[in-house]
This record gives sequence, C-alpha cells and structure tokens, in this order.
Amino acid sequence: MIGSFESLIRIDRALSPFITKLTGITDEMLADQRPAKAVMPEFLEFIGNRVVVSYNIPFDMGFLRAEAARLRRPIHNASLCALQMARRKLPQLRDHKLQTVAKFCGCRQKQNHRALDDCHMALEAFVHLMRL
Repeated sequence: MIGSFESLIRIDRALSPFITKLTGITDEMLADQRPAKAVMPEFLEFIGNRVVVSYNIPFDMGFLRAEAARLRRPIHNASLCALQMARRKLPQLRDHKLQTVAKFCGCRQKQNHRALDDCHMALEAFVHLMRL
C-alpha cells in the first residue's frame, strides 16, 4: 500500500440517526473537525494523478467531484469500479455487496461503514478480482 488518508469532516447539519447507527459517527465526533474545504486540498494532493479505485465509483466520485468543484479544483483522475468488476466476473453471487464479494474472495471482512476500513476491504477484493 502506498499510504492512506482518513479524516472526519465537520458538517453544518445534524447527522441522521441512520448514519450514526450505520457508522458509529456522532455529531459530537464531528464538532471539532475541520470543514471539507480545509481537508479536500490535502486529499487531492494525496491522490495526485493516481487512478482512483472504489467500490461503486460513480457514487464516490460524485461526492469528490462536487467538493473539488467548490474549491475550483476539478478531479480528472482515471477511475475503476470494483463493484462493476465484481458484477462482471462473479455473476453467480446472490448479491454484489462489498461484504459478499470480500467473503467470496477470501478477504478480511471488517466492515463498519467507515471509509478507511471499507477502502482496505475493497482494495483487497479488487486485487483478487483482477487475478480472476
């Protein structure tokens, strides 16, 4: 692995109970964090011109591009979608949720809907899928 980047971001509204239950992130955890406009330049520097790989890349890139556009720093990185690859290479699976694909690929399956853990699991699954 080249490295990792992780940051909570302060937002200007309360989290929904659904998000708090899903992720364990609370409003109190975000209160002292930096806003997206302060974190995003660091993230853009971190990804540089590398290919961005994600599990459901259209969803993730939508958020990233919107935040980058607010800073007038468009993202032009090439991207690959591990979910699309899983659907193509593993049509026999009952579903293509990250947890299901990771289990099939023999990846560790710590999924707590926190970005960095999900990224590690998705990357491990992606590497496995590339070898199929």
